[in-house]
Amino acid sequence: MEKFFKILDTALMLSASDIHLLNGKSPVFRVEKKLIEGKEIEPLTKYDLEGLMEYIVDNSLELVDIFENSKRLDISYEYMGKRFRVNASMAFGVPT
Repeated sequence: MEKFFKILDTALMLSASDIHLLNGKSPVFRVEKKLIEGKEIEPLTKYDLEGLMEYIVDNSLELVDIFENSKRLDISYEYMGKRFRVNASMAFGVPT
């Protein structure tokens, strides 16, 4: 989860409004309507994204069920006193 926290810390430092996470890509942060690639963070793997989803749903069987059945999830996550909106979906068998 170290990589996940680094992503969130970077988003907070940049005052990013959005974070885009895709398999095989470094995170992309939306800052003042501009997209900024987080090149200092290595590209995310399928396993990074799966681990992130497991961590976010925090073993909530209800959230796991929603995600597995609808292939979509829209929840909030709090980190360092800041709330993040999480929109996740499955694309080619990988959470995005």
